[in-house]
Amino acid sequence: MGFDSLEEQSSSGSFKASGTNDVLAVAIGKPDHPCRVRGVGRGYTVSSYFGRQRQVSGMVSREEFNNTVNTIAEMERKLQMILSSQTSSSREPLTPVVESAKGSNLSAAPNVMDCDDENDDEHIDEYELYLEDPQRRLVAYGEIHDLGSTIHNIKLKSDEVRVTVVRVVVEDAQVPFPTDEVTTVGEAPQNFIVWPRRLVEKIGRKGFSQKELFPKPNSQPNAPSDSLKTLWIAAVDINQPKYVCIEAEVVSREKVDVYISQEDIMGLLVSRKISITVMQFYNRYLYTVLRSSERSEKFGLISPLHGNCEEMLQTRIGEGNFECFIAPIYENNWHLMVLSPKHNYVAWFCFMQSRPTKRITTRIETAFNAYQLTKGTHIRQLKKLKWIFPKCCGKGENECGLFVMRHMLEIIKLDIVDSFEKAFNMGSPYSENDIDVVRRHWADGFLEVLSTT
Repeated sequence: MGFDSLEEQSSSGSFKASGTNDVLAVAIGKPDHPCRVRGVGRGYTVSSYFGRQRQVSGMVSREEFNNTVNTIAEMERKLQMILSSQTSSSREPLTPVVESAKGSNLSAAPNVMDCDDENDDEHIDEYELYLEDPQRRLVAYGEIHDLGSTIHNIKLKSDEVRVTVVRVVVEDAQVPFPTDEVTTVGEAPQNFIVWPRRLVEKIGRKGFSQKELFPKPNSQPNAPSDSLKTLWIAAVDINQPKYVCIEAEVVSREKVDVYISQEDIMGLLVSRKISITVMQFYNRYLYTVLRSSERSEKFGLISPLHGNCEEMLQTRIGEGNFECFIAPIYENNWHLMVLSPKHNYVAWFCFMQSRPTKRITTRIETAFNAYQLTKGTHIRQLKKLKWIFPKCCGKGENECGLFVMRHMLEIIKLDIVDSFEKAFNMGSPYSENDIDVVRRHWADGFLEVLSTT
């Protein structure tokens, strides 16, 4: 009787094993004997008796291969953009346009920046930047950058251009369109600013070199793309994660140890998902901004939240006398919370337009209730937490972390502790230039760490 048929009978119950009279003994026709070990005889090997082990294929699927190729291509594209951004963006001749009085037709503007049509790769066109206050006077030399129709989330008008100042003439002259970061010509180098077209005139080369146009690296930050290029090159040589100590006063009363890997850095540079480690290190930079602006007693920073965070959150919001706390939180993608235990509100920023989950709201409310109880509030008099949901514009979950980082910077620099709906009523997402500001800040901080280790 075959082994398979006996197995079926045993499963159905028609065959019952008794003592040593089991399925195997009946199948081979030899009863078991005590103290004996039954083998298969000479000449057999493991593979000949049991069959060869099936080898696991080392090939990757087509989908995995395509994803890898796309990732590498994106990284190469980003590197090429970083390496060429300083020159290619400003070499394209700009033809100024003005709106016609008839319909929407556009025509060349007379007597304003009459640019040559020649594609001269030998130099970058330079322009004289004037002000009229009330007399027309030269205040700086600059370059025009045709990088789109918006700057700092504001649409450029037809009589405005995006420029960078490369040589200052009158340092204390006020720029035509002041921003929170740039109010005078002396503050303008290495920033994109808006200038009226009629006050921009093209000039020829006057013999001064690029070394004279840009500040020296040892005295001021590098030109906009330099730190990103340097970070990219440095990341290639990082084989082991780099240890960084986040000082105790940054996010808590205890120091935080982080290890930044090559993958973390590449995620920042090519707009993949921002890691918790990258966000932790960005807090370190934001703390330097707080100290320099004398707001370190007003805003408290919280280490990126994820998972079970009630205890840590309760401890942190009970420290100091801050007006509010800034807390990035990761829940499927990055979000931002601004928490004010003093005024009993939480502003929730989500670039995917989602509301906080029940788990998050419960944890936050528990932490706020504990804060009120420590301040002497009776349990029956606990105030209901107010949630605020400012409008946020995003492009996808991969960029959410970068948008959160940009929001954190603006909240601190613009000193925003309320009116979030008005301050962040964005009509369009941040531009690539806006996001590159965040990347450069992170890069500058990390390169400084590398230089001291």
